[in-house]
Amino acid sequence: MDRHNAKGMLLVLQILVVDDELRQRRILSNLIRDYNHDYNVLEASNGEEALALCAERALDLVFSDIRMPKLDGLGMIEAICERHPDAKIVIVSGYSDFEYARRALHLRVHKYILKPIQREGIEDTLRELEAEISRERQARLETESMAEQVSRLRPLYSDYLVNKWLSGECTSPELTEVRALLHAPGQGCAIIIRLSRPDAASTETNAEAWNAIKWEARTGLTGLLSSFGHNVAYFSHQDTNAVASLLRFTPDGERDEARLPQQLDRLATELARTCGIMVTVGIGRLHPDLYRDVQDAILSAEAALRSRFFDEAPNVFSYDEAMPLHAEELQGPLPMHEAWMPLVYGQQPLSPAAVSQALERLLGEHRPDPRALLDYVRSQLLQLIQGARNIIPGDAADQLARSVELQLDPSRIQVLSELRNHLLATLEALAALIQSQRDNKNHIVMERCLQYIHGHLGEEISFEELSKRFYFHPSYFSTLFKKHTGTPFTEYLTRLRIETAYSILRNTDKKVYEVAHEVGYRDVKYFTKVFKKHYGLTPEEGRKFKDRGEPTHGH
Repeated sequence: MDRHNAKGMLLVLQILVVDDELRQRRILSNLIRDYNHDYNVLEASNGEEALALCAERALDLVFSDIRMPKLDGLGMIEAICERHPDAKIVIVSGYSDFEYARRALHLRVHKYILKPIQREGIEDTLRELEAEISRERQARLETESMAEQVSRLRPLYSDYLVNKWLSGECTSPELTEVRALLHAPGQGCAIIIRLSRPDAASTETNAEAWNAIKWEARTGLTGLLSSFGHNVAYFSHQDTNAVASLLRFTPDGERDEARLPQQLDRLATELARTCGIMVTVGIGRLHPDLYRDVQDAILSAEAALRSRFFDEAPNVFSYDEAMPLHAEELQGPLPMHEAWMPLVYGQQPLSPAAVSQALERLLGEHRPDPRALLDYVRSQLLQLIQGARNIIPGDAADQLARSVELQLDPSRIQVLSELRNHLLATLEALAALIQSQRDNKNHIVMERCLQYIHGHLGEEISFEELSKRFYFHPSYFSTLFKKHTGTPFTEYLTRLRIETAYSILRNTDKKVYEVAHEVGYRDVKYFTKVFKKHYGLTPEEGRKFKDRGEPTHGH
């Protein structure tokens, strides 16, 4: 016979047989064991022994005689029903007295069997009770499962309800539910915990692990706030990395309100330590009627959270402390891209200190909304890049602009130091592009300058006129010329003229004064003096080396 329930699980019952007659007790116990060897069958000789066994274990089924010493069957059955209300009771007796039967029915006795007992009757009873117990167990499992599901869904429904309420979409019955949920009206505030990875640009934690962290934060927040009053925690639909709670203080909680930041800091520190994340807590303004003023309560908690952008040290920020430094608009001189131009065009040194000073001038003593600050810095950088497009290659400008658009986002830039670092890196990249193009441009100009000198050696070449011809300031042109040739202008021109003159002397029969004029010397004596200083020989002596190679420089 199949002894499994509907789910295929083996049905094992705890059965107690109670009878003061040993022979009757053993016969019944053996019949039950023969029916199913897996049943655990216990025996007791009277009601007191039976109750002692009941105290040690749960019972599924009790077969009992009525008339027994010390405690009769009906008294025992009444006590068992109080302790184990789900136990099934079967009376096995040699008496068919109506009064016993009436009391038995009152005690929810399942069946009344008259002695002598028959195998078929016992087996029929066991089959019947076995099926009933199986159905009850299955129903209980389904009820427990449903209760567990409801328990899991209750926070989700609460989230749905609160978020719908905050968006102004609740129906009248739903508003009644919200008021009951908050235990409204009453004094309270909003508290928001924002969770973020230390490096927002790093590979994201997988969704399952991140949800587990959020639930841990929610559970911890709910437990902590319970000592201050009634609280409703929820996951914000507006910020998927935030856990929020609406806290309605009890009178005792109001008296302990000063402890709230300290307790929240402990929670944030523990979450940061165990989960390896950055945790920021914002405490909103206290409102006399949290239900009525919930929107302002949440906005003030969000404003407190934004203080973390400017101050990285603490974990917890309160609206009351942050409000005096809050500013709706940026305070510093505008537009900033004009202040950054000297840094990227090499007119002022570009350094971390210079960037910090620029941001300090922009912020002043106040703390604007970080999103507004990021938007402004992004727009100013893009304007600066746009202004440099006539100098740097278009594809390089496009790539740098895309980087600015991608990186200067609230999800990536979470604190001021990150903004400072990115701003410095962007300015350095733009400065390097500009300098590279300048170096390339200067190289082309200097090559043209040298071509001009080589082509006009016989003419008077003035350094001032040369720098003017190529649109350079004389001082900068001098530095650039030496950087390009490795030699100052005058020295380069003298060597070029003398070496060109020697080449002409060796390869032509031109007279010395003709050669001097050809390379730009009008005074032959001065030419001879410079030539001798360079080669250690006069021009005529140098010509004699025509077939013997070039004389040693300087002698």
